[in-house]
Amino acid sequence: MLKLTLEKEPNSLFWVESGLFDLKLKRCANYEAYFGQGTKLTVLDPDQKLNPPQVKVLRPSQNECRNRKKTLVCVASKFYPDHVSVYWKINGENHTDGVVTDNNALKKDDERYLRLTNAAKLSYGVFIAKSCIYGAFVAFLVWKLQGSTGKQSN
Repeated sequence: MLKLTLEKEPNSLFWVESGLFDLKLKRCANYEAYFGQGTKLTVLDPDQKLNPPQVKVLRPSQNECRNRKKTLVCVASKFYPDHVSVYWKINGENHTDGVVTDNNALKKDDERYLRLTNAAKLSYGVFIAKSCIYGAFVAFLVWKLQGSTGKQSN
């Protein structure tokens, strides 16, 4: 079991009401790590296994295939934690026009995994493509501290 102790230093900022914070952690090797605005810090459940997402791209309906525009949906599911981002590439370049993304992953009560889909308030990416080479890319990043960042207790 790893116990993490954080101490506020005189030059650090901590403004809860504005959502801005500057957090400084010292590691045993005297390297410093800074977390600033926009950083997502997640405390993982030790009883829950880390899982990369299962990814599926849903095909357009046959009715939609009759015209020249197609809607594609990328679904990422069964992952933990929710450090997942979805983006589309067309002919090797990131594509943002016509892309809709909901970044709020939900966890079902009866499941232990988070899921991104195109239903309700779940996450998904949609874009309209003509005849191009396309791909949906899902990035899953979990950074584990290799050394102790505080006191260790059994």
